[in-house]
Amino acid sequence: MECEPVSPVALEVLEALQRRYSQAAVEAQPDGRFTVSERDGSTAIYRIVEPGSPQRAERAARIVRSGLLRSLPEGVAAVVNEVVSTNSLGDIILAPDTPQLPNGDVSAESIRQALVALARMHSVFAGFPARLTSGLGLLPLGQWLTHDRPGGDRTVDAGWGAFAARLPQGWAVVEPLLMNPAPLVDALRDCQPTIVQGHVIPTKLSIMDGTVTFHDWGLATRGPGALDLGSFVAAVWPIRGLSLADCVETYRVERARLGRLPSEGERWDREAALGLLAGVLRHGWMLGEHREALEEWRVYIALARDAWLTRWPRL
Repeated sequence: MECEPVSPVALEVLEALQRRYSQAAVEAQPDGRFTVSERDGSTAIYRIVEPGSPQRAERAARIVRSGLLRSLPEGVAAVVNEVVSTNSLGDIILAPDTPQLPNGDVSAESIRQALVALARMHSVFAGFPARLTSGLGLLPLGQWLTHDRPGGDRTVDAGWGAFAARLPQGWAVVEPLLMNPAPLVDALRDCQPTIVQGHVIPTKLSIMDGTVTFHDWGLATRGPGALDLGSFVAAVWPIRGLSLADCVETYRVERARLGRLPSEGERWDREAALGLLAGVLRHGWMLGEHREALEEWRVYIALARDAWLTRWPRL
């Protein structure tokens, strides 16, 4: 039986992996994956990460090479952990072929584990000053907030149309910020910052043997940790067995246990409200698919609007 030909891209990646793992057996598979078999009998399987844009690929590559992800706390991992340099394609990011959560009907326990992992990650990264992360090329906060605004994708546009119809009071707050996020960016800067993973959705997440693994770091930004909280919960809503308040409390309790970020009082209340509003800017078009369980979001959007209009002492 004849072997299927290897594509030019796969051939370059194969050669780069062979240079990286000179003592291992490296093979390109017909399905586009690559196997690296070490002399000790262990085998790793990699796939090429599709970054979405050159800038996103460069950002992920910088984060991987910086060693930042080696600081992740126990129980938290990053799936993007290999960057290989090719002759004509530049840097290629490779990820272990790790099973991902299903896109829909994610269990309440999985949600809890992910929220706890986010709180741990944010607490660790809270100790990294901006000067140490300035070279990572993190996505500007305003661009992160408007990454999924109307006008770029039919599915996203349809979702926003449904959101506007089903939650008109919320849309009245969200639409101006999608067009000009500066007021929300200014309000978020009054919250204690950390490194925000930026793309926490079920299909970019794995949970196995007590470890939560985040797959895509190409949208990482700097800001309050509640940005990940809000965008993740909006992406998986509604959650059977968990209210919005339950999700917020799960994340808050773990932050309080670790003691490195605000987790109570007015500062926490404001960050949580603004983070949930930011989550709506990112994934409100997904919320629009659901007719039920939107009342809690309406309340939090109103709270967030009050929060950013209120003067707040800087940390």
